[in-house]
Amino acid sequence: MKRNNDQKADLRAILDDIQEVEKEQSKTDDMDAQPQDDIDILNLPPRKEVHRQNKLTKFKIKRPLIRFIGVVLILLIMFVLALYVTGLDVLNEKH
Repeated sequence: MKRNNDQKADLRAILDDIQEVEKEQSKTDDMDAQPQDDIDILNLPPRKEVHRQNKLTKFKIKRPLIRFIGVVLILLIMFVLALYVTGLDVLNEKH
């Protein structure tokens, strides 16, 4: 029982030390913090220029048929490459 009380006291002491250090750090952070510059709303770039960069990197196929054909072609290429790598000669096999 005495050992549990000692452990509790040790843990409480450690926790108190940590809280004191955090309080001191927050005080020094508040003192060191400088006011941020205000944003000048009148000197912002036009919306068109800001959003133009995002459209250049966007690649999206909107038509479902084109997307389906693309997926089928990719799967077909993967199937042919798998046959080539494994060395299976499906077309020239004789039954």
